[in-house]
Amino acid sequence: IDVYTSWCGWCKVMDKETYGNEKVISYINKNFYAVKFNAESMDSVMLGSKKYGYNAENNANDLAVYLLGGHMGYPTTVLLSSPTSLPAPLAGFLKPFELEPPLKYFGEGSYKKQDFPEFMKGFAGTW
Repeated sequence: IDVYTSWCGWCKVMDKETYGNEKVISYINKNFYAVKFNAESMDSVMLGSKKYGYNAENNANDLAVYLLGGHMGYPTTVLLSSPTSLPAPLAGFLKPFELEPPLKYFGEGSYKKQDFPEFMKGFAGTW
């Protein structure tokens, strides 16, 4: 889930440089259900069986508050292994080579077998 806002400059840079990268596009489309979510959306949104609405106190949708663990920074990429799993937020602008390890950790199912530091010991990036 790409959590962004319309006013976020770094969100636009990440859209162009990272989410516009052919290797990133190909990998995400092959291994994930990609979602772009405006954190300030006033629409009600369902995730699993739970409904989230706009939260004026945070100037954000409660889904964004949940996904970002209350740390409202943009852009944030959130990885979920299922709608009921805990979100894994990756805050800030990430270049393709920085996004590659966590994408592959989840996309290849390594999160089921080992923790991320262990995964990184044998990881060799190609982006």
